[in-house]
Amino acid sequence: MARPYKTEEDRARWRANVSASLVGNQSRRGTGEFSSEYARTDPRYLLDWRYRQAYGLTLSEYDRMFAEQGGVCGLCGASPKKNRLAVDHDKLTGKVRGLLCLNCNLAIGRLEGGRREKTLEWMDRGKLTGEAGRREPNLAP
Repeated sequence: MARPYKTEEDRARWRANVSASLVGNQSRRGTGEFSSEYARTDPRYLLDWRYRQAYGLTLSEYDRMFAEQGGVCGLCGASPKKNRLAVDHDKLTGKVRGLLCLNCNLAIGRLEGGRREKTLEWMDRGKLTGEAGRREPNLAP
């Protein structure tokens, strides 16, 4: 590995530059130290940042949606027990559809991408054939 200096004088200059840049960066937003220090004083900061990055949604918009839905899942109506409601969005367009509990959000996520139609067809098979899929228990030893 090549060293960033050739003489002791270069080494001293390099160390001084590194030290100065480290000291200067501690006060800048974007360094890990600043972000974690700020997050300790305002825990909603990281949540707001995450929603903005992932969904283009501010935390105040999330809170407004939460209030509009009455604080419950938009699909099943369950209220969150431990976690916040998940932001449900279309994976292709990125458009936010609403807030869902973890179970409903996972179920919808698993049905996206062409699986929804296949799943609905599969579930309708029993309706079309009546007793299809129902088996008598095998009692043979």
